[in-house]
Amino acid sequence: MVRKGLLPIAAICLVLIACMSGKPPADFHPEAAAQPDPSDPQCPDLDGSYDLAGSPLAKAITDRAPPDSHGLPILLTFKRGVTSTEAWWVVPRDRLLEWAATERESNPAAYARWRDLVLRGKLAGERAWDRDGYRDAVAELGPPAPVFAGIVRYTCEENWMRTHPQPSTYRADADGDNSETEIWLARDRSGDLLVKNLEFSLKAFHVWGDATSFLRTSGRANWSRIPVQPHAPAERLTEADLPEATASGLADALSVPTSCSEMPARLVELSNYILGNSPAGVALAFFGPLEEEEQSMNSPPHCRGQILELHFSGDSPETLASIDGILMGETLVRSVSVLVGDDDKPGLRKLRVVLKQRDRPGPLSTCNATDAPDSLRRACHAAKG
Repeated sequence: MVRKGLLPIAAICLVLIACMSGKPPADFHPEAAAQPDPSDPQCPDLDGSYDLAGSPLAKAITDRAPPDSHGLPILLTFKRGVTSTEAWWVVPRDRLLEWAATERESNPAAYARWRDLVLRGKLAGERAWDRDGYRDAVAELGPPAPVFAGIVRYTCEENWMRTHPQPSTYRADADGDNSETEIWLARDRSGDLLVKNLEFSLKAFHVWGDATSFLRTSGRANWSRIPVQPHAPAERLTEADLPEATASGLADALSVPTSCSEMPARLVELSNYILGNSPAGVALAFFGPLEEEEQSMNSPPHCRGQILELHFSGDSPETLASIDGILMGETLVRSVSVLVGDDDKPGLRKLRVVLKQRDRPGPLSTCNATDAPDSLRRACHAAKG
C-alpha cells in the first residue's frame, strides 16, 4: 500500500522524466575509458586538444581565459591529472618552436628573457608566488608555455563527465523564470568532444516560512560536437624543447631595463626600506608616481612608478633633510631632488625620486643563480667572455 504522502513525490518524479526533451543525435556514442579511473570507473577519458578559445563553452568550464598567444593558435587540452581531469591552454608545440626559432634570430635579447621565464615557470626571488605577475611578464615577451585553466571533473555517469556547477538564474518573483544548467562532456571513438548541455526550469516553493526552495519541473538537452585537433601536450617545457639563447642575446638581455611587470615588487621593496630606515620623528606621508612627469620624444622610456613623488612629515627641518641621503643609500634609487610648489608647508618635505633602470639583471637569471637552467649558465658565462 502506497502512503498518500508519497503520491505527490511519485507524480513529480514522473513529470520530471516525461518533460526532459531533446534526444541526442544518432551518432553520439560516448566512449568508455580504455583505462578507467579506479576512483570513478564511469568517468570518460577526455584526453585531447580542442579549438575552444573564446567560446562560451570554454568560458563556462574553465577558471581562466586563454592568455595572449601573440597571434599563434591556442587550444584547450584535457589531461588526466593526479586526482582529476585538468584543462590547460596550450600553444601547439610546432608553432611555438617556429616562433622561438624566428625570435631567437630577430630579437635575441627578448628571446633570452622569454626562454628563461618559461623554463623557470615563475618569477625570481620573493615574487615566485606571483602567478599573475609571471603570466604578465611572459606575455610582454612572447607566447605562453602551457597555462593551467582549471579542474574539469565534478562527477561522472555512464561515460559522461559533468563539469563544475554552473551559475543558476533565480528570480525574486516566485512565478518568474528560474533555471539552472549542467554541462556534461564525453568523447567518442574518433576523439571528438561531445557536449550535453542540460537546462532545467525550476519551480519555487516554500518549506518553512519565507525560506524558498526550487524544484526541477522540466528540462531540455542541447547537443554539440567539437572536432578534435592534433594533440597539443600540456607538459612543462624543458631545455631540450627550446633552442638555446645566443651568447649575444644573453649579453644584451643582462643590460636591459627591468620589465614593467616587476615594478610593483620594486616599489614594495622601496617602501619597506623607507619604513625600516626613516629616522625617529619622520613619517612617510605620501608615496606615488609623479603624475605630471611626461616622457618626451628624446627621453628614454620608463615604467609607471619609476619616477616617484614622496612626501615626508616631521618637526625637525634637519631630520627631514636627512631623508635625502637615506634614500640614496637604497640601491634601487638613482636620484633624489626636492619638489618645490605653491602648496609647500612647514614640516613637510616633498621629493622627486627616480629609480634606476635596473637594480639587478632584470627578469633574466644570473649566471650563479641556483635555479638557473644549465644552458643559461653556459651561455651567460660565454657572453661575459
